[in-house]
Amino acid sequence: MYKVIKTTYECEILTPAFINGANKSEPELRTSSLKGVMRFWWRALQSNLPIKDLKEQEGQIFGSSEDNVGKSKFKLRIVGEIEQDSVQLVTGKNKTNTTIKALKPGEKFNIIISSISSTQEHRLYEKILEISLLLGGLGKRSRRGRGSIQIIKRNNEDYQEPQNLDDIIKLINLVNKSELYCKKKEDNKGNEKIVINHSLNEKYPYVKEIEIGKKYSTYNVLLEKIDETSHNVKKGGSDYTGFASGSRRLASPIYVSVLKNKEGKYKPIITTLNTVFENGYKPREKNKQEEFKEEIL
Repeated sequence: MYKVIKTTYECEILTPAFINGANKSEPELRTSSLKGVMRFWWRALQSNLPIKDLKEQEGQIFGSSEDNVGKSKFKLRIVGEIEQDSVQLVTGKNKTNTTIKALKPGEKFNIIISSISSTQEHRLYEKILEISLLLGGLGKRSRRGRGSIQIIKRNNEDYQEPQNLDDIIKLINLVNKSELYCKKKEDNKGNEKIVINHSLNEKYPYVKEIEIGKKYSTYNVLLEKIDETSHNVKKGGSDYTGFASGSRRLASPIYVSVLKNKEGKYKPIITTLNTVFENGYKPREKNKQEEFKEEIL
């Protein structure tokens, strides 16, 4: 017989989170949004699976409308009152005077994840949550450093947040369940990154590379650097860092999240996803993804 297992994570908001519920004018952390982020990152880290197996395993974890699958195997609950602040959505040279309500950096809250499962299965759900909060964010401009959340404690004990590529590899291998899935590699400039060894599926945004950048004194300095770099790259009309043109759009394949180290400094974690354009679409200008990343790293 399986029993109910619960894990409580105490979390801190690192950068303004522009995330809304039914009331579009009021920021709100919702479990449905968090579970959607977890589903996204789990899928992005399973590119070694054939599509049929990927969909089956995804349904088993997150739920599916299929009759033989049913609901998700775990539940989420968010506990805590989070203060708001009015801040600019975009900073740097491209900023405007318009401010938007956001969940305030420094605020703390709890995420409770529960399941009726084996200890091993519940551990998988924990690790999916942990890698999702590390690589991603919640809300608007989450691919540009907003809505970054860091885990502080797990079940009232200090949580050891991954601080280097080796730590991230260990976490990814627990989510992907394959020690051959990714490895650490040096580029031609001597910089280390995580690279995915292989992919069977080229038509969806799976993770290709993960890099950790230099230290920034405050999150505001880092966000300004991200915004200015994004603006400068887009001036050339490059579609490879995301675009919106009429009915066609591409969410940026370059995902920048924020990590706070033990010294209280902030580092960017840049995850490069596989770029998938619509069939027949010819992207404008050359690929400037490396230029974008190098400026921030």
